[in-house]
Amino acid sequence: MIDLLVRGGCVVTPAGVVKAGCDVAVDGGRIVALGRADQPARRTVDASSMLVLPGLVDAHVHLGCSSWDAVTPNDWYHGTAAAAVGGVTTVVDFATQTRGRLMMEAVDAWRSRADPDAVIDYGLHLSITDASSATLDEISRVVDYGIPTFKMFTIYRSHGIMLEDDQILEVCRRVHECGGLPGVHAENAPIAERNYARFAAKGLWQPHYHALAKPDYVEAEAINRVLFLARVASAPLYIYHLSTALGLELVRRARAAGQAVLAETCTHYLTLSADCLDRPDGVNYICSPPLRSVADQRALWQALSDGAVALVSTDEAGYNAADKARALGGPLEAIPNGLPGVELRLPVLYTQGVEGGRLSLERFVELNCTNPARVCGLYPRKGVIAPGSDADLIVIDPGRRVRLGADTQHMPVDWCAYDGLEVAGYPQYTVARGQVIVDDYVFCGARGRGEFVPGRLDWSGLSSLGLTDPRKADGPAA
Repeated sequence: MIDLLVRGGCVVTPAGVVKAGCDVAVDGGRIVALGRADQPARRTVDASSMLVLPGLVDAHVHLGCSSWDAVTPNDWYHGTAAAAVGGVTTVVDFATQTRGRLMMEAVDAWRSRADPDAVIDYGLHLSITDASSATLDEISRVVDYGIPTFKMFTIYRSHGIMLEDDQILEVCRRVHECGGLPGVHAENAPIAERNYARFAAKGLWQPHYHALAKPDYVEAEAINRVLFLARVASAPLYIYHLSTALGLELVRRARAAGQAVLAETCTHYLTLSADCLDRPDGVNYICSPPLRSVADQRALWQALSDGAVALVSTDEAGYNAADKARALGGPLEAIPNGLPGVELRLPVLYTQGVEGGRLSLERFVELNCTNPARVCGLYPRKGVIAPGSDADLIVIDPGRRVRLGADTQHMPVDWCAYDGLEVAGYPQYTVARGQVIVDDYVFCGARGRGEFVPGRLDWSGLSSLGLTDPRKADGPAA
């Protein structure tokens, strides 16, 4: 007798083919069979007329984020519970190095917070804040531990996490040598800092000026610069949270020239615009990079369709409205940055992407499940419904609709970024490693059942996203 049978659903398979009336057999936390299954099961979920998709992988979250003298209420328990309700079965957070300290100290600190509380599985990126010889020497150990992806900041000088260009070049070289994937939060620090100072001198504290301090060329210039540094280092490059058409064009040109680069974007850059900053609650919508124009949104949707952008994440960092409002009337850069969204990616993007005719169901799964798992080195354990993979899957009634609001979301944040939006796509069932943790829309998972999943990059699979193994290639084209 197997543990679980999800019977008769419309299943998105690894080949991207949607099969009606397909059974998914689960035993021992893994998928053991697809197709017609006759064996008895301890539990059967009737998925007739339902969609059965892989559990989503959110490759970019900041749970329990502490910065700007505030802490996000989406901690490792509440954040992962809300994620599960929203169909996410794996998150990837950022262990951020303390400048001058070993990176593995950050890994230990993040795991000490995550392991007792996470209800879904998780991986980690490593945010590098210095390029000392000790850091460069430690990169191979971090990769061997199961963290193959690294993030660098070209901004946030005052936070002590920004790297200079020479440091970025050295990190790219070393990560390349170790077979890892370097990535970047790309914004030009001197321009943004000068703009903030100019606005502050005039007493311009309104949220609207946050976007004006970081116009599209602030992102694009930093992307252009780091693309050049990665090319010099013959290293692949991961662009986190791409937000502009101008930056996207640079990514397209680099890819066309043969450079190994991929980009992610986020739910809010596809669905919210800078006009939100002019609302009475506009301070809530301050994030970095800032929200952009409708024209930027259109360009990003097109990039999802044609492959120029490889994955969608949330950059979850939802501070309470009270914490954001408390910083109003002072320096804009002192306002907590980030939006709550780890629960809402599935319903918002399913509604505006699949129902809206912008994405096929197969492409939706690639962007939100398969590709994030590949980029973080978790595929094929995660991100796919296939025999041998973890039984991470969701069952969706496409006809059920929910109106979003602070009172309907499960995140303990006191506002909703998509308040009033009617959506489909909330899963009736979320299954994580074979356990039903959302049952008929009710969360029932156990605190601490989530596990750290080591990442191992499969460069053969990443080649479909435009990346090659830097240790075996001659280097990207100039």
